[in-house]
Amino acid sequence: MASVSHMVLFEDQSVEVSFADGAFLQLSPCGCEFVLERRAPPSAHPLEPGPRVRQRSRFATSELVVQALKFRNRFAMCPYLPEELIPVDCRKVSMYSFIDISEVEWPLLSASGSYCTDFDSNGELSICSLDGNARLLLSSSGDEFSVEFLCRGVSPALASITNTSASMNRGTSASVQSPVTLLREGPVYTWVVQSHSSFSPPPLWCYPLSLAMSRKRSMQGEFLEEAQNQEALPWAETTSQAQRCHLPRALQLRCSSPHLHRWRFRDSTHQEELEYEWHSKLPRVVWSQGVLYRSLVTTIEVFPGDGSVIRCSSTVPDYFTHHITGPDGQVCQQGVPQCRSVLFHHCV
Repeated sequence: MASVSHMVLFEDQSVEVSFADGAFLQLSPCGCEFVLERRAPPSAHPLEPGPRVRQRSRFATSELVVQALKFRNRFAMCPYLPEELIPVDCRKVSMYSFIDISEVEWPLLSASGSYCTDFDSNGELSICSLDGNARLLLSSSGDEFSVEFLCRGVSPALASITNTSASMNRGTSASVQSPVTLLREGPVYTWVVQSHSSFSPPPLWCYPLSLAMSRKRSMQGEFLEEAQNQEALPWAETTSQAQRCHLPRALQLRCSSPHLHRWRFRDSTHQEELEYEWHSKLPRVVWSQGVLYRSLVTTIEVFPGDGSVIRCSSTVPDYFTHHITGPDGQVCQQGVPQCRSVLFHHCV
């Protein structure tokens, strides 16, 4: 398996991945199409471009595409999950085709924090939905969290059923099998893991995040009144929403607008190294040499991988604050001025 140098998720959900062997892969925003460029062989003419493949992702056989899709599904809003790319040991086949796991219900928020939670040895806190189909894991520092939920894979049979329903609504006929025949084996589900910043969570995860935050504070001996006096978090105003939330659905196998996909091709005269220059698209998540960078609306976050987080406010872009979690779970802050050139030289 090729070693990854850089992975970037842009604002439009497209992905670019650079590999150590010189390969360069791009995923469309919908995830259903990719372009893979490899380095030209040494015997090739200097002006001859390297091998280039453009293909639909669900038919990919390369591990490079699987790595890119795994990165995309972890940080994008909706995953791309063709059944062909779901490993056999990760499949969960439902015995009932009429049961659709599309929403979950979380415990009721209470001041005592009496709902079921679990702490591990690293100080991470997890909270499960009442039906067990989703789980939220809050880091020991509270700066980031991950969610794990069941998501239904998309199969050609499911797409055929969708097309059949659309044809019937238009009054046309389609020669396909009945839905009962197509789904005789039941739908296939798999666990999807997504990672988010606690300072800019998606709206559907705000309620379970508030449960985890409240439980974490109560375990640390803090009262709710004291927590309310602390600096307000961006999601604090939406934590009173309903306990039920709709889970992200997998994208369709086919894109309705493939002609709108835009690709960036390597210059054949500079095969030695692909410069990572940003273009019109805004990068949201960058992974480079084990360090994760997040670009939020008003904040830049850097996760070095040691459990700490380095955060920069847009008001003072050259000044960073390093949040370090101690053995007792307490978070200390340390100012790090003018560290932009030190931290970001990997990806600019």
